[in-house]
Amino acid sequence: MAKTTNETVERLVKFYLSSRGWGDFCPVEITVDYEIDPQDYLAQAREVINSSHDVDFPNQTDEELLEKLKKAVELKTGKDAAKKAEKAAYDAKVKNATEGISSCVTTETETIDEDGVRKMYLHEVTCLDGEVLSFKERNIFDFGVVVNPAYKITDDATKEGGLESLKDGIRVWQDFNPGTGWYTVRPLSSNEIDALNYIYTCGKYASSSIRM
Repeated sequence: MAKTTNETVERLVKFYLSSRGWGDFCPVEITVDYEIDPQDYLAQAREVINSSHDVDFPNQTDEELLEKLKKAVELKTGKDAAKKAEKAAYDAKVKNATEGISSCVTTETETIDEDGVRKMYLHEVTCLDGEVLSFKERNIFDFGVVVNPAYKITDDATKEGGLESLKDGIRVWQDFNPGTGWYTVRPLSSNEIDALNYIYTCGKYASSSIRM
């Protein structure tokens, strides 16, 4: 019996050979290595068809069966190529984000909103120049994922926090005034940009949409 390797598993392709009985509720399918010898594939396909009950198309030609293998392989390899390209792009993004900081320590805590108890993550990011910046990452009910500074964004601020926004192509901090609404406080520092880029890429909710 041939030894199965990770590479072989990645080449496995499962596809449809025929409907049977009452249609496609229980089709006849086959799983093969897409690098299989065509004659071996034909033999396996016919064995699967012949050993199945109520097959609607039992007498398919070699050309018909080989065409099904070809289409399945094209679909499989196309998806694999797309996945590899997506992973390469993500790995490059992670590499770029991690190179912008020295380290990050993440602590899991809890917060309560309208949807009940939710997880919150405190990220303490050490920047390349040694500055340490702390951010809270939360998934807020009916709003989405937000990352807020766990520090005062100005010396005269009365409380911690702020919301990142984009103004004229520049990343800025905004704060909220109950009387006048949201207003711009200041641009983000280069360390804040590097720290946030890391959290947006590698944070606990990185796969979710982050509100800025």
